[in-house]
Amino acid sequence: MIIYIIGMPGCGKSKTAKYLQIEKNQYIIDLDKYIEEQLETDIPTIFSKYGEEYFRLLETRALEQISDDFGDVIVSCGGGVVTNSNNFTVMKKGVTVFLDAPIETLKEHLCNSSTQRPLLKVKTIEQIYNERIELYRKFADVTISYNSYIEAADEIMEIINGKLKKKILVINGPNLNMLGLRDPKHYGTLTLDEINNMIKEETAFDFEFYQSNHEGAIVDKLQEYKKYDGIIINPAAYTHTSVAILDALKAVGLPTVEVHLSNINSREEFRKFSYISLYAAKTICGKGFEGYTEALDFFL
Repeated sequence: MIIYIIGMPGCGKSKTAKYLQIEKNQYIIDLDKYIEEQLETDIPTIFSKYGEEYFRLLETRALEQISDDFGDVIVSCGGGVVTNSNNFTVMKKGVTVFLDAPIETLKEHLCNSSTQRPLLKVKTIEQIYNERIELYRKFADVTISYNSYIEAADEIMEIINGKLKKKILVINGPNLNMLGLRDPKHYGTLTLDEINNMIKEETAFDFEFYQSNHEGAIVDKLQEYKKYDGIIINPAAYTHTSVAILDALKAVGLPTVEVHLSNINSREEFRKFSYISLYAAKTICGKGFEGYTEALDFFL
């Protein structure tokens, strides 16, 4: 497994990586040093001679090489790695950990650091933070609130040792917020909240629950895929109409189980076709709430 550590300059990436290397016997690559060794020059010189855009290209090439050449490695990335969208695709092959430190901590660490940081000569740490914070969140599979490099390292070791629970996104489509009231003959008497609470009893996973009556909102949620390991989706009426949701599922590439409370194959003719089934690894129909538990059994 490749683990990428990302975060702001001064967030503690280097100390965390060094601790992992010395105390936990993990193989570490410092991405900036990896680039410097390849070019036989330092980062400030690359920035001054060739500019930031060229450096970002080198950064992507280095990530691609590491992805191709290494199996188990922890990569400590430069603070700006998230500014190049190409890196998002490369880093999808591993697990990206965001060390989230408050501004005060960043300033304290930077004051005590001898490392040259070219961008801090033209921007304040607050400006860089505001520009990047949403990018860090987008890239991150796991976010660690930074208190100390030892605690951060211990949490990363939990990921390596497989102790981190997989996270399942449970999506319910239009009108399913009306469960309990809507046509109990087909959909039962349980409310959506009651169904979600029953799903949460499966402690092998962490869950996020999302319901929307809007197609585009569901597509947007699916595009947050890096936060999740699998998807359970009851697309409701969009089952039979939404190429957009099908395309989003194909694009994000996560294992997906399609669930329907009623048996769509024995209802009106137009309900018998599912776009979502063209992608889903499994489709479960007509089992009511038990369809969701069967989906969890599939993931187990």
